[in-house]
Amino acid sequence: MKAEDLSLSVSGYRLMVFVDETGNEKMSDPAYPVFGLAGIVLRADAYFGFVAPAWRRLKAEHFGGENIPLHASSLGAIGERAKQALAQFFRDEHFSRIAVTVSSKTNLAGFEAYQVVAVALLDRLRDTARYWSELDGIAFIVEQSQRGDRLARRHLATWRYWRESEGEKVYLPVSRHFMPKKAVEPGLEVADFVANTVGAQAHSYFKGSRRIRKDFQSVVIDVLPRLVSVMDIKKVEVNGREAQG
Repeated sequence: MKAEDLSLSVSGYRLMVFVDETGNEKMSDPAYPVFGLAGIVLRADAYFGFVAPAWRRLKAEHFGGENIPLHASSLGAIGERAKQALAQFFRDEHFSRIAVTVSSKTNLAGFEAYQVVAVALLDRLRDTARYWSELDGIAFIVEQSQRGDRLARRHLATWRYWRESEGEKVYLPVSRHFMPKKAVEPGLEVADFVANTVGAQAHSYFKGSRRIRKDFQSVVIDVLPRLVSVMDIKKVEVNGREAQG
């Protein structure tokens, strides 16, 4: 994977995958020993036609302007109307959500945390992508990170996607791009909220709670099941297959 200039003027049939992370793959912070990758998946026509405009309107109406950066970790206390607007945005079913988390309690069987999470996330993507029809390719958009870019190049670069057509495998072109946070791209900000939400839920599980957080309920549960593929890994088997806890 190399850094590429990203023009989002892509074909309406391109499947767009915005990816962000939560925590640190070393899981060395005792206050948050969780790491995960998460993203949103949708066709470009749905992104440009519905999701990006809706996110900009949400920011303009409740968060100070459509060009103001909005990130879940720095959100702080917000009013009830803003909370309800955020919840409604995520309940709308214009995009899929994929996510994988691990914690310092996860038995990684000697594998690196980023590797395990990346492989499982790509499996989630493969499952989810089949629900989006008439695709002409896939575009990964990953938030730039001095630390994370190297890992993304290593573990997300070789993924290939194919569909069966008339009994034969047809491989779709896959492009990969890094985009800086300062771009204020809606897709990456929405992916940030998904990552933060699943990370917080995984941290809650880590601490022994089985309670479903309200944000997790809105972002992950209150949508069509076919639009969601989320995994919190407790154990990695020797043969490489991940087992969900």
